[in-house]
Amino acid sequence: DGRNGRDGADGSDGAGGGRRRGRHQGSLSPSLNLDDDFGDDDYKVDTINGQPVVRFVVYFEFNEWGLNSKAFSTVDKVIEHLRHKPNLAIEIKGYTDDVGNNQYNNFLSRRRAKMVLEYMNSRGVPSDFMQAKAYGSDDPVADNNTEEGRAANRRTVFKIKAIAD
Repeated sequence: DGRNGRDGADGSDGAGGGRRRGRHQGSLSPSLNLDDDFGDDDYKVDTINGQPVVRFVVYFEFNEWGLNSKAFSTVDKVIEHLRHKPNLAIEIKGYTDDVGNNQYNNFLSRRRAKMVLEYMNSRGVPSDFMQAKAYGSDDPVADNNTEEGRAANRRTVFKIKAIAD
């Protein structure tokens, strides 16, 4: 992502289990009432190790870690749904495209993940329920040889799953 930075991509984590797309698949999606505020393309329901996981993605501009208006809108909707839902865990993964060096891309992906975590925390989501990780340009979801592909790889993926009491 810029001066010596790469921007990595990912939309899936490849962490096993059949990835499912659609609404009300698994018990987590209905419990969050996602159909009320989200469209079909706003989230995906994955199954990881037999457990439903709701996945959201926000995208970033080249060499940036600040949230844009679309990202704020998505994160705000998620926060509203999480506000009164105990026993949920949120994993936040930051990525970059492959422009620049690994050291800078790791820094940039960490800033992206932390930005989402810090914003969610500032809006009332307890940090105890969130974990942020940086992956740099690892796990691209698109070809980094095109601008469209690089843009798709500049993302933060956050996954919400139920945790046992």
